[in-house]
Amino acid sequence: MSAGSVGTPKHTDTFQLQPLLWLVGSYVLTRLSTEFLHFGSFLILFVLLLFVLYAVRLFSNLVRHKLFTALSFAAPCIAAILIYITQDQIIHLTDRVKLRVFRSQYAECIKSASDLGHGAVFGVCERYDWTDHVEAIVYDFSDEISLPTESRSQNWKRVVLSLQKKAPFGIVGFRSHKISGHFYKLDFYNEDLPTF
Repeated sequence: MSAGSVGTPKHTDTFQLQPLLWLVGSYVLTRLSTEFLHFGSFLILFVLLLFVLYAVRLFSNLVRHKLFTALSFAAPCIAAILIYITQDQIIHLTDRVKLRVFRSQYAECIKSASDLGHGAVFGVCERYDWTDHVEAIVYDFSDEISLPTESRSQNWKRVVLSLQKKAPFGIVGFRSHKISGHFYKLDFYNEDLPTF
């Protein structure tokens, strides 16, 4: 070894885990801050900047034929894209798992639900107040919640409107997503969505 080479750093082509942790961690933090705090938009810019920087590093390493190092920056970009594309499916799966894990709690919700007549009941099991919308888990044995507004019966509307203290029915519009069986997740938004 020559004296001139002592202390010279050697740039090896290796896979690095830090970029993946940085980008995916930042994305998760952004999702949480959007729901619970008020600086989600700032973190979104941070994640986008990271994404662009990683893309630049990716192509830079590809040009220098450092494939494993390039993969270090390709992996978090691919992971972030996949998480963004599948986030609705992930949330839906989480809701279904929660129904199974806390089945006794949801069974109590059914028992205390309001009578719709003909053996059908409607109950609000859970409510979550976020910064920009309200979410609710409901049980609707009649499944009228999934029907168009004009197809819901007057009796159903009367019963559901009586539950405004538990969820903002008739105040803001909502979208319904079936979780499993007669359980639905409702997203209430201050938009021009049909109410009743």
